[in-house]
Amino acid sequence: WMKRKDAPSHDHSEGTAVHHRGKRQKRMETAEHLSPRAKDPSVIGPDGRPINPEHDEAFKQAWRTLDEDDEKVTLHMEEKFGHLKEKLSHVVPEAVEQVKNELSAQLKEAKSAVAGDLINDPNYDGPHISEYSVDTSKKLLEAFSKGKLLHEDYATRIFSSMRRHMKKQPTVNEISIPQGGRVVVVGDTHGQLTDLITIFRIAGFPSKTNVFLFNGDFVDRGPQDVEIILTLYSLKLADPDTIFFNRGNHEQRHMNEKYNFENNVRARYDPVIFELVQKTFKYLPLASVIHGKVYVTHGGLFPYEDVTLDEIKGLERWKIKKGKPSDRNTTIMQCMLWSDPHDEPGWKQSDRGAGILWGPDLTKAFLTKNNLELVIRSHEMVDEGTKLLHHDHCITLFSASNYTGTNENQGAVITFADPTNVRNYDVHRYFADAIFQDLSQSTSIKSTAEARKSETLQKLRERIFQQRHALSLEFFNLDKEQTGKVSVAQFIDALQRVIALPLNWSVLWPYFAKASDGNINYTKFLDRYKMAVEAEYWDAWANSVVSKFCQSMFAHGFSTVKEAFASLDKDGSGAISYGEFVDALKKFDLGLTDAQMHDLIRSMDSNEDARIDYDEFLARFESSFSTAAAEEQERGAAQVLLKVSQVIHKHYKTLREAFAQIDKNDSGRINSKELRSFLKTMPIEDTDADTLFSILDRDGSGSVSYKEFKRALKPRVAKEADESRAFFDGVLQNVCDVLHRSKVQLRAAFRMMDIDGSGKIDVSEFKAGLEALNVLLEVPLSDSQISTLHSVIDKDKDGSISYEEFLASFSIVDKEEQQDS
Repeated sequence: WMKRKDAPSHDHSEGTAVHHRGKRQKRMETAEHLSPRAKDPSVIGPDGRPINPEHDEAFKQAWRTLDEDDEKVTLHMEEKFGHLKEKLSHVVPEAVEQVKNELSAQLKEAKSAVAGDLINDPNYDGPHISEYSVDTSKKLLEAFSKGKLLHEDYATRIFSSMRRHMKKQPTVNEISIPQGGRVVVVGDTHGQLTDLITIFRIAGFPSKTNVFLFNGDFVDRGPQDVEIILTLYSLKLADPDTIFFNRGNHEQRHMNEKYNFENNVRARYDPVIFELVQKTFKYLPLASVIHGKVYVTHGGLFPYEDVTLDEIKGLERWKIKKGKPSDRNTTIMQCMLWSDPHDEPGWKQSDRGAGILWGPDLTKAFLTKNNLELVIRSHEMVDEGTKLLHHDHCITLFSASNYTGTNENQGAVITFADPTNVRNYDVHRYFADAIFQDLSQSTSIKSTAEARKSETLQKLRERIFQQRHALSLEFFNLDKEQTGKVSVAQFIDALQRVIALPLNWSVLWPYFAKASDGNINYTKFLDRYKMAVEAEYWDAWANSVVSKFCQSMFAHGFSTVKEAFASLDKDGSGAISYGEFVDALKKFDLGLTDAQMHDLIRSMDSNEDARIDYDEFLARFESSFSTAAAEEQERGAAQVLLKVSQVIHKHYKTLREAFAQIDKNDSGRINSKELRSFLKTMPIEDTDADTLFSILDRDGSGSVSYKEFKRALKPRVAKEADESRAFFDGVLQNVCDVLHRSKVQLRAAFRMMDIDGSGKIDVSEFKAGLEALNVLLEVPLSDSQISTLHSVIDKDKDGSISYEEFLASFSIVDKEEQQDS
């Protein structure tokens, strides 16, 4: 540890507090960095050489911007799909009822358990809880640091007891500075157990003279948030007057579904435990007041200058609503979780998608009206753990050092020991891995910067892929000569307009595209980022879609490729624009959405010039028939089959349906008499029934099986299987994109039906989840795609689907990066 010479230190039993007591005007800006980590700037850039400081700064700024945008997207998706689970609850009411019953049973069992009862499980080697005490919590923390789990029965008792306790707590904690002691305020810890251990090592454990306030966001993002919440709750149960909590924006269900707390709970315990934890979050206080002078809340202030502490104390905190607030109370509560300070006077809506950005005038008005001196809030990573704002009247406090392993920020806590002057506070800064390098997420600047760069590039790839249609249109409009290229300046301008985030694209673009003579081939750029899929899940579906496409095209009379191309090439130029092609395809019942048709066309554009010429059209649309007559090059037989097949596909949805109509005696085979009777009812001229029957009856048995019937009349793409897959790769990309964007909501819906937490649901429940989601999508899947997908996704045909494996079966990748590796 490094310490300033003029910085006094206090020993509070459990650890030495190394801190800085600065003067009022310079209090935090002069604090030294305490990290002993060696700086190594050799992060590699797009040219294979070490990255320069400008690029590193661009990645830092981009990471923070994208992280904030992720939260905004999460809120948007929750608002958009908030009714998905409610919709499903009517589809599978028995599943919902069973979860409620199981939760009720666990609560009842936990309530009846005696606190000192020890778990008698011969397979359990973790810590035991005979009583709630600081010593017990220390043992828990030690066990957690060694990777041990707390038994589920103990966890249930802790969460059940906390639920009952928190229901009795006020919306605003009132905390006094103990005589001869202090109050320790902690910001976000986000599941980083090493930071919690570091904080207790520095500041000691809670006691009557060492009172703690944790200002929200205990969970999500980090790997050990379950262990953090169990430790903190056990301390609260040991002595409620020595540790207090404020609720953060991550103590909410929709954030936990997105940022891994739910996954972490389920990896350790029964799914009903997650429901129990949510009930404790629901009653967490929203703010605290230290010694009547310091206001502490997770997010911040509100768009009103007349809010009083009494008004906040009267808020029904358990009624926080999702989505945009519709009244004053909801607005205040949402702002307490989500708002951020900025330097401009007044306020404006926050880019986070919830809360506001508020200025120094609102801080002054709130403090004056309520006779307060200081606002402390968290919610926002700051490099030195703390940041002074609003003329030193507002402090941002963040306690998760080396945040998510992708930042070099310090963590910090603030202590108040002087009840006569709360402006005389201490700041304690640290890097957790400076103490616990064996447990650290990262021990060098280089590895942290590499992790940040990698995560940032992946997030940008996802946004480029998701915006590929808008980018394609933007590039097309800029490309006046239709060369398939734009200048670097135009490329950067297009990215700025379409991605619409404050990113330094002039630095970032070489990581995503290659220029030649100052120009970028935008078609190659858009084709570079793809959805990688697991073949075992998606090949059967792709083959089914190919079949559907061919049948639809065939039924619309395209018996030759030249005829089809001519009908689309209206001006006879020998090329079809993307727009012309989409308009034409809309006339066919292909089971494709507009976006999917756009992707299909792009997959045909092999020379990437933004047009489809005849050769490209021929390569993708040349159809033939898998029949014995065709294989033997019997042209006359092929023409007969062409005519019959076109009529059948126009009048029947499937060949199976047509076969059943002909097979009057339900024998499973068609005889010549049945075929003759059928032909009389169909508008087929100059077709001899005997000739057709001889073509269909491939084995000469005197009757036609369904297999023979299907083989003769089913059209297919005249390519190998892998080329057929490539043909529909664009459509597959679109479908997977839709599901990838909705992963969190789909997982939540599937988990709602997964009562036993097995990770599996039956096929009908899977279909119900997709159909419920589909109603809410801007770019939905077609009904036929959902029907096909749910029927082929059951790999082992046991009637159940591993939805976690399915949701993990697609991810966005950089094709060039894959090839290089």
